[in-house]
Amino acid sequence: MPNDDILGAAMAGANSPFPDLSSADAKGTKAWSDFRAKNETPQPAADAGARGGSTWTAPPAGSAPAATGAPAIGEGLPAVPAHLRASNPELVAKSLPHPGAERYLTLLDAKQESWLLANAGGDEITEYRNEIHRRQAIFNRQLADSPNETIADDSPTKIAFAEAVASRKAEIDRIEARRAPHKQRMHAIGQALNSVNKYLTYTPIASFRPATLIKPAKADSIAVVSDRIASMRVDLSDVESRPWPSADAKARAEREIDFLASKGGIAVVQSVAYRGQMAWPSVEDITLRGFGRGMSDVYDVRTVSSSTAITCWLFRDHIIAKMHAEIDAAANDPIALDAEQRGAERARLSGQLLAEERLLSALIWRDAAFHLIPADLDPRALLGLDGPAPREDW
Repeated sequence: MPNDDILGAAMAGANSPFPDLSSADAKGTKAWSDFRAKNETPQPAADAGARGGSTWTAPPAGSAPAATGAPAIGEGLPAVPAHLRASNPELVAKSLPHPGAERYLTLLDAKQESWLLANAGGDEITEYRNEIHRRQAIFNRQLADSPNETIADDSPTKIAFAEAVASRKAEIDRIEARRAPHKQRMHAIGQALNSVNKYLTYTPIASFRPATLIKPAKADSIAVVSDRIASMRVDLSDVESRPWPSADAKARAEREIDFLASKGGIAVVQSVAYRGQMAWPSVEDITLRGFGRGMSDVYDVRTVSSSTAITCWLFRDHIIAKMHAEIDAAANDPIALDAEQRGAERARLSGQLLAEERLLSALIWRDAAFHLIPADLDPRALLGLDGPAPREDW
């Protein structure tokens, strides 16, 4: 179609309506210069006393910074700001090491191509739908003109109407079926780019290094590698769901009870020394924070009354013994993992998972199977880079 040809030429840079004015030979540049020289009035020189008697001196040659174009992201910025990702993705790509730059630009181009193909035929679909509405309106008017007559199912009018509507709907379904794979491809690439852009938002560009690219074996396929990745994710989930050792739970229980006991003590010094009243806890509620997931976790917070603190102060040993018995009954030490074991197992599985994701990425790039990019694929694997792991809380 003519419109598609114009759009494709504009995307390719041919006959662009926006000439490159940075070039001395850009089309229209000389005409614009001639117009300005003919029509603009030269400005008079500024009066030396126009600024209250002060004089302005031109800066020495070389004092102004040289124009170097857009700044390199890797030099002056810790990560890629959102406004640069949105307005100048090519600049973002140029700041990435090889092959990240090439892959980022390829994904952008592939998404744009998929968008064009996914929306091709939209005018035809609109025309077919409008024709269905027109025919439906004509048929309804025929029914309204003969309110006392019933049109039989085998009447030529009703058959012609049904055939015409079915034909137009079949054409719509055909166009939608043709557009469906391009929509799937566009959606997959869009999710991948969103993941990459989030990762670039908080990751310093200077931390990226080119990764060793994996060459797939003949037996490797996207389906087989995807199954292995799914199995590894199950193993990682199993590590996270493992219980903690009873010794860890007992130690945290003792710290929590000792903390409450320290808040529930009743001081008698004033009574003994000065015949004063005993000093009972003066706060009504006591906040417990950090005894479950670490001191930095502000979400694991509980509030208890001061009477609970007094009870822990009076019966500390009895309460601890009872808590130890409860923990032993609930514990499953044979499969439990402490912090060191959990971290080591998580690091081992994460390394294997990243290696498999790099292999999957290599297969996707080899076959240009962008519609099969998983939404949770590691951005480092997709771009072929080494760098910090993506944040889990982003």
